[in-house]
Amino acid sequence: MAIPDIIIYEGTSPALPAIPAPTVQRQLQRGMTGADVRFVQQILKTRAGHAAMVVDGIFGSQTEGGVKDLQKFTGATPSGVVDLNTWKLLAVLASAKAASPRDNITDRVSKVEVSLSMDMVSQITVTVSDPGLEMFQANYFQVRRTVKFLEIELEISSVEISQGSGGEQVIFEARTAACQRLKRDKGQKTFNVGSATAFAALMARDFGLAFFGEKSMSKGTISRVQNASTDESSWDVLKRLASENQFVLFEVDGRLFFCTQQFLIGKYAVVATGTNPGFLNTPIRWLSDPSGSPTTTTLPAIAYPKGQPLLYRGMPKNTHVTYAQNVMKQRASQNIVIDGIFGAQTEAAVRNIQKFFKVSVTGKVDNSTWAILKFLGSAQTTTRKELSMKAIECPNVRRSDDDIFALTLSFQVTMEDGRKLRPGMTVTLADIPYFDANFLINEVRWTEGTNGTVSVSARTPQEPGDKLKALKLRARIDLTGGGFANIQTTDTFELT
Repeated sequence: MAIPDIIIYEGTSPALPAIPAPTVQRQLQRGMTGADVRFVQQILKTRAGHAAMVVDGIFGSQTEGGVKDLQKFTGATPSGVVDLNTWKLLAVLASAKAASPRDNITDRVSKVEVSLSMDMVSQITVTVSDPGLEMFQANYFQVRRTVKFLEIELEISSVEISQGSGGEQVIFEARTAACQRLKRDKGQKTFNVGSATAFAALMARDFGLAFFGEKSMSKGTISRVQNASTDESSWDVLKRLASENQFVLFEVDGRLFFCTQQFLIGKYAVVATGTNPGFLNTPIRWLSDPSGSPTTTTLPAIAYPKGQPLLYRGMPKNTHVTYAQNVMKQRASQNIVIDGIFGAQTEAAVRNIQKFFKVSVTGKVDNSTWAILKFLGSAQTTTRKELSMKAIECPNVRRSDDDIFALTLSFQVTMEDGRKLRPGMTVTLADIPYFDANFLINEVRWTEGTNGTVSVSARTPQEPGDKLKALKLRARIDLTGGGFANIQTTDTFELT
């Protein structure tokens, strides 16, 4: 199996015209204003990776932070003051540039390790054979240089030199370019956006990322802090807000995710069709063989008793509760006991159904929830390709008495199957009793250019705290067929 093309080039590829510099180059510092300040801001915004820089001619905290970053990057003292040496750097950046050369270095690459994780941004680690360090000395591997891999734009984030079997080698890590720019976007600033999720959506839009988010509590303003002890980036603010809301924050395939783990269950999956009701997941089999051809499945209607009374936790055992449990277990992948007793487990399943179908989340089966249950329980005929994947060997799954509902899972699948999986997708286990649950993938790893396997780890979602459970959450989700589920949310976020 060949390694996909790895193309490396300098910053942006189009030709860049010169930016006229001011005639007088005075020393600039925070608090000053003028056309020369505007020039500095324009260079920082268009040539130095500070895409969110405001070009207003006012030397404020954001401009000072950008100047410090530029000075740090070139090894100068990060004073934040535009002195003579800094003006020289700015002049170089402002000069005209021809279209950046794009070099395909794939023939020198011996190894590419791909790591996709819910705990970080997408990353590749590339090992390049470079005898005599010829390419390194030609500045191929500068930090922040752009790398294109599988049509994804990345930036070199670290470089290492070591001795390989065929001579010197360079090992570099590259991460999603948009996220790296978010980490450089600094400076004191206040955002009037209304909520943490709205701020995350704004950052995704401004830095060229798609977005999937869960509603969060209203928040008047959000500040990015810069003072003597703190120098936050926009990425730092996102991490802080995610922690406050008990959300996960991660990026994969150019999409920023900002939500609770529970909210992600069943909304992002490898699917052949997005028309099926219920939750989307990929079963992982070990003993039985998954079918790879399209099949037609007919589901008979689940008989329901007459009437639709209000069902709630603690009410007497009855057949209406049994019907609701049957539907949620068979048609919505809820792991519940069918006993006709409306307990905590049934209430949690009802809440999941209400969240998924975007109705009021009460935990009670009211008229709107009855309509959903009857729809799910009705007779259905679907034609679809079997979505399951077969593990190469018995999956490793663990349950502990410390927390009976917290399960961890790891397994290996073929390269063909595993490269389709992503963090945030939902999988379930087949062929292993007692461990049937919805697992959220948290990491996918593989080595390109080999016939090896893909390693996947997953866990049952961690529940948010009581504070978040009290919120009513709603999102509009568009699931379309073919390949991955395309997930979109509205740009406005309203509490219902």
